[in-house]
Order: sequence, then structure tokens, then C-alpha cells
Amino acid sequence: MDTKSCNKCGEVKSLSGFNKRLASPDGLQAKCRVCSKATDRTRWANLSEENHAKKIESQRRYRAKNLEKISKQSKLYRESEGPKARMAATVKKRQAAKIQRTVSWANDQLIAAYYKEAQRLEELTGIKFHVDHIIPLQGELVSGLHVETNLQLLPASENISKSNSFDPQTFCA
Repeated sequence: MDTKSCNKCGEVKSLSGFNKRLASPDGLQAKCRVCSKATDRTRWANLSEENHAKKIESQRRYRAKNLEKISKQSKLYRESEGPKARMAATVKKRQAAKIQRTVSWANDQLIAAYYKEAQRLEELTGIKFHVDHIIPLQGELVSGLHVETNLQLLPASENISKSNSFDPQTFCA
């Protein structure tokens, strides 16, 4: 069985089109990823600011109360083969995007200098630094180039928290 029917839209999709749900017999959610995402967006959009804050606080309390259970589940998930294969595919995709978006006129020495400076700052401060692309290489709105003028140094925590986002209004401001 390589396909499954979505309970919401009724479309028959490949199993990779469904999120995991360990409690279900087939290990997958009843709704496809697209329908699940649409439902989540609608649900979150309908929450008022106050309810949104309550929901987040409720999630924090649950996590604090069930930290051991969540940690155990996360460890089992990380040790399974699925995440490793997906991570390898993600890394390969990113490497290919970086190569594809490196232009011939890019200054390789200046690009290397960013990476050396990140390493130097990490050794100096003990804080992990990332070389970040100001305009993401694989953005939803726009894709940038792997050139020295599109790079910046950020603490790893800040870079991870911003994810793959790009706000053109802050860029142009």
C-alpha cells in the first residue's frame, strides 16, 4: 500500500503526503499534509491574541509537565531511520542550492573570510556563530545568491530562530 485517501479532501496521495501519527493503525494522520496545514492555519487565525497566548502557555505547561515523556519520544524518533534519511536529503538539497546560486563573479576569498571570522568569534566568545544569507538561498518570496554581499554573521540561536524567513520591508527600510 503506497497510497492513502485523505479524510478531508478525498484525494488519494502517496504516503509521504501524510504526517505521522503513532496512535493510528497505519501510523499516519487521517488528513493529508495540505489539509492539516490548512486546518491549522484556520484554527490559529481564528484564535484571538489572548487565546493564542493561553494556547502557547498551555503547550509550555504540558511540555514542562511531560518533559521526560517528550524527550523519550523525541529520542526514539531521532534514532529511527526516517529522520536520518530526510536530514541527508535536506543537506544535499541545500548543498546543491548553494552551488547553483554561487555565481562566477563571487569573491571566494571574501566568502571564506566570513566563515573564518565566524570560527574566530566562536573560539573567542564560546558562542556558536553562523554565516547567514540575508536573502535566503531557498526562500518562499525570493531566492538570493551565495555571494559576499548577501552574507552576515549571526549568533546561531538568532539565525535558527529566524529560520528561512525574509521580510522585504525590513530589507528595504
